[in-house]
Amino acid sequence: MPRPIISEWKDPYKMDSGASSPGVAITSQGLLLVYRLGVQGIERLSSGSTDQNDIWGRILFEHNLLFKFGYPNDEVLNGHPLYKYGLKPYTFHFIDNSPWIDDLERSNKVHPRHTGGWHEKYKHWIVSFHDETLEVLARQSKILDPKPATNQFELLREGMQ
Repeated sequence: MPRPIISEWKDPYKMDSGASSPGVAITSQGLLLVYRLGVQGIERLSSGSTDQNDIWGRILFEHNLLFKFGYPNDEVLNGHPLYKYGLKPYTFHFIDNSPWIDDLERSNKVHPRHTGGWHEKYKHWIVSFHDETLEVLARQSKILDPKPATNQFELLREGMQ
């Protein structure tokens, strides 16, 4: 099994490292991640932004295989099995040679119609926030335009409709 390679995923808008307040909504077709943007993420949107609204980044992961959201937070991220390969706090990561994909593909071999090549079908992303971490195995991701909202629930409800 090749060694995991962790690289920074630079496409998403930068998060607020102190209070990103991430949230997820999931269906059988995708997972929507929303998170508060930091000052470096974008300039305030010129229209529609008020003192009541924060600007939220949005990422859609499509055709999910599996996800985890929660533990570990930034204080114990060094306990994550991929930390020694370059996992960092407050960062969007992309993992090549994912051991998680390897484990799932190995488990799936008991299926009579199993087909291999899961590293070509699925990608592994990790987003490490202040209080939680998101890991996603999916076929693709889309960075959506940032939006103003008073909280993440507004955008999650909207994204589920």
